[in-house]
Amino acid sequence: PAGSEWSFDSIEQYHTEIARVAKDFGLDTYPVQIEVITAEQMMDAYASVGMPVNYHHWSFGKHFIAT
Repeated sequence: PAGSEWSFDSIEQYHTEIARVAKDFGLDTYPVQIEVITAEQMMDAYASVGMPVNYHHWSFGKHFIAT
């Protein structure tokens, strides 16, 4: 679901089912923290934090070759 199609109940249902499947496969998972934010808040987060941790960016290879 997207936009107005989702609800907190649907998010909880997804989370419950994903946790069940992970448990069935014997996977260890981290606690989930879901925060509902606006598109503007998301853009601010992208701009201030940058890329995700360990994102495979070409500059990492460039730095490796230079060392």
